[in-house]
Amino acid sequence: MTTTTLKLIPKYGSAERPARLVRTAEKAMHDSLDQGECTEWPALVIRACDEMLARGTRSGDPAQPRGRQSRPVKRTPKSSGGNQGINMAAELLGNLVDSHSSCGLLSEFCRAAYPGCWDEALHDYASDPYSTGEPDPVLFDHSVSLDTACDAGPPWPQGIHEATAAVEDTAHLVASYSSHGLGLAHVAPGPIVWPPPPAPQSVTVARQTLSDAVAGTTAGQDEHIAMLHAYLAARDNPELADPSIALRDQVSASVGEWGDSVFPAGIRLAMAIYAHALGWVSADPERWNPDAFTYAYAEALLSVHHLRRATDVYDMTNAACRSYVWWWCHDRKLDVAGLRKLAASW
Repeated sequence: MTTTTLKLIPKYGSAERPARLVRTAEKAMHDSLDQGECTEWPALVIRACDEMLARGTRSGDPAQPRGRQSRPVKRTPKSSGGNQGINMAAELLGNLVDSHSSCGLLSEFCRAAYPGCWDEALHDYASDPYSTGEPDPVLFDHSVSLDTACDAGPPWPQGIHEATAAVEDTAHLVASYSSHGLGLAHVAPGPIVWPPPPAPQSVTVARQTLSDAVAGTTAGQDEHIAMLHAYLAARDNPELADPSIALRDQVSASVGEWGDSVFPAGIRLAMAIYAHALGWVSADPERWNPDAFTYAYAEALLSVHHLRRATDVYDMTNAACRSYVWWWCHDRKLDVAGLRKLAASW
């Protein structure tokens, strides 16, 4: 994959992403996923494109190609209709990737990468005099997936939260202090080698930009987190006094400042890591599959892992992966028919 300039996905309701387009793409994506059988990634994209083309034809959208759904349609990118067709394909692909790029396998990836750290965390939990019980024996069996181990929950297996936090923290530290910024490279899908290629300049610049943004806030990270948590506790706990007006105003100002500077920088770092990881694991067309997206998503999530107590890093990572994929499709000037044709070669 070629590297594209890191740009955030256009806002909902904008000229590039009108509400009707977003709704149509979401419906086409859901209908493609709801057909019951397991479908390989290329076939899923083709099916979603067919749904999108059919919906565009039924709605009388002039930006949509008519006639046979499988026939590629040439468009002029500079025309409004052509741009709309390109934006429709980008919206659809962003939906598809976001539906597969979840954090569900993050813990599984991290356990596979650092099995000793996982077991050590469980032993520490067992020896902790303040722990509430013994770790569940199933967690020591690495042949049992975490999804399987959690099938009967909640309650979840004893010790799983402690072990998960330990391996995720380790993976984040490895990613943060390495030159390439990838913490899970040796458990990526497909045959690969260690170490991975060096990170592009975009990752280095995005990481420094986020560090500068955090350092430049009026309330530092620890102060912001403590103040935010104190406000939420006072607001939501009926046994505590309501938060004061002064605390409310301080929190409002701090959240606004972080929203203006830190959050966009965090999304851009996650996007840079996602682009690097996805480009790496999908260098072979046969790896264009949900596993590659999940791996890239996990790397992006770990890249902003240290902000987990200050904001919802899951939302940040979703925005990052959707933005990257949206522009990946848009910059290649792929309309829906063109995306369908390309998917057939994956």
